[in-house]
Amino acid sequence: MARLLRALPAGSYLVLAHPASDIHPAEMTEMTRRVNERMSGPKATMRDRATISRFFNGLELLEPGMVQPQQWRPDPGALVPAQVTAWCGIARKRRDRMNWRLPLPALGDALRRGG
Repeated sequence: MARLLRALPAGSYLVLAHPASDIHPAEMTEMTRRVNERMSGPKATMRDRATISRFFNGLELLEPGMVQPQQWRPDPGALVPAQVTAWCGIARKRRDRMNWRLPLPALGDALRRGG
């Protein structure tokens, strides 16, 4: 994640939704095991809230912060589920003097090189 964020210009946003291991943990562990049995290639990884929150380190997390998706700015009066087995958030890369904007071709090159 750090390599990707370094390649992004200041003012860019990270939008993240990630499966949670700490919401209904027994059910999520079993679901992950079953999914991974059927997958070839990269396997599904569940993470807890504290671990997922580190993806936002060094970024300006927008309100309401990192929450379950149904809690992120719901419409007033909207019917939402009580629990969703994920954590989500939106954060902005801060601006500072050392943070120069990369032209789009340079960003593409950085991503192709793996950061």
